[in-house]
Amino acid sequence: ATGVIHGTIRNSWSMDEFNGILRVATTRYTTSGQVNVLETMVPHGAHLVRQGMITGLGKDQTLTAVRWFNNLAIISTSNQIDPLYTIDLSDTAHPKELGALHLPGDTEYIHPISDTRFLTISLQKVDQAGSYSQVALFDTTNLSAVKQLAQVSAGQNTYSLAATDPKNFTWLPDRQLALTAFNSPTGAFLGAYTVGTTTLTGTQIALPTNANG
Repeated sequence: ATGVIHGTIRNSWSMDEFNGILRVATTRYTTSGQVNVLETMVPHGAHLVRQGMITGLGKDQTLTAVRWFNNLAIISTSNQIDPLYTIDLSDTAHPKELGALHLPGDTEYIHPISDTRFLTISLQKVDQAGSYSQVALFDTTNLSAVKQLAQVSAGQNTYSLAATDPKNFTWLPDRQLALTAFNSPTGAFLGAYTVGTTTLTGTQIALPTNANG
């Protein structure tokens, strides 16, 4: 089946299929401003038609990251402050916003590590001349009040390679270890992040000067 959805998608993470339902997060540009939308689509014969929709996510903000967890969507929008929205998709005809956690920075990548926790990589702006990448641990036990448990800076003027290519991120569940690559003014490095129950610690390993992640 094929169909039409208005707006633009951020990347491949903006689309997902679960139990025969296509879920898509888009940004729409209208005469009244910019708005982010989540739609659910179902096949009817040769056509994909809208089943449900939720709009108004981060008005006049940019969609920066999306990740899907079965009947849950985590959507990040940003305009200096980064709301992380939790969207209930158990009733795909009526998606429901459960909560929004407002944090500084732009979330660039989201990765689930358990049923109730996920990691993010975000870009934190210090001022017009500087920024740094940050890895953070979140708890979703209460979907209406997601908590940031811990965060670790990757250093001044660092940029995540996973933001543009998720192959630059690896989660090793048996070791509770996340590996992800960054660029910095002095060269590329691998960040190794050990996840505890409520803690996050990181070390950096320099990569060869010709490494591209």
